[in-house]
Amino acid sequence: MPEFDSTQELPLGIKITDAGFYNFSINEIENVPNDVTVYLKDIHNDIYYNLSNSDATIWLDAVVEATRFSIVFQESTTLGINEVFLSDVHLIYDDTTNILTIKNLEVNKIEKLTIYNLIGQEVFKKTKNDARLTVNISELKNGVYVLKIETDRGIKNFKFIKY
Repeated sequence: MPEFDSTQELPLGIKITDAGFYNFSINEIENVPNDVTVYLKDIHNDIYYNLSNSDATIWLDAVVEATRFSIVFQESTTLGINEVFLSDVHLIYDDTTNILTIKNLEVNKIEKLTIYNLIGQEVFKKTKNDARLTVNISELKNGVYVLKIETDRGIKNFKFIKY
């Protein structure tokens, strides 16, 4: 990139010959300020992976795909709104009851909640207009999941561990 622009989205084409887990990581960064976070955006699942903090391991089927992934430098075009949104949402997991409680302390209501496994499969969906939701996740296997919360103020993704 000749000149850095934090709103720029860089398409990332992939060619997968065998289905399986694939690792996305950053080896070297040029022409990007050190304090900028680099994300892998999964456009298909609307999930952002923070590549500045860790690698992203994703299950992919055999495919040639030019539009599913891109490299971005912010999680959405409304990052300022989502930063407030993020600070107002609390996840509480009780491993004795397998209940995940989502509390939205802001006045906006949670409209839809979706849980994905790390290979991008939807494993749970709940539609409800409430500021607090409880979800029984006892049917989920132990592991890492992505929780997608949608409100009238935006969409935010969280990772959580079920153990």
